Amino acid sequence: MWDRIIGELLERGVKDLDFDLAGVLVVALLRHRQACLQLEDLLVVDDKGRITANPLLKIERDQANTIMRVATELGLTPAARLRLGLMQLAGQSILAGLNQDLDRRIGGPG
Repeated sequence: MWDRIIGELLERGVKDLDFDLAGVLVVALLRHRQACLQLEDLLVVDDKGRITANPLLKIERDQANTIMRVATELGLTPAARLRLGLMQLAGQSILAGLNQDLDRRIGGPG
């Protein structure tokens, strides 16, 4: 899992500095998987004999939230990739506009 995530991040030009955050993602993925595999019943009887939600559900939910936050931060979700692509396009558009304006002012091409 680590190799797959780091490979994807390296392709995107992510710096070594972000590898710690990738480590958080890997740990969250593993904990989520463990909770899912151990989860048999949604409800359990607690030590006082009351029926309550299985504590593994909270672990599963918390890890899923961590996964989404970190994956989004690293640009590993479809929505995050779309936002990054749109930001790059906007930046290219702004740069093109500035270059055209500069060319007009100094009498260059265009």
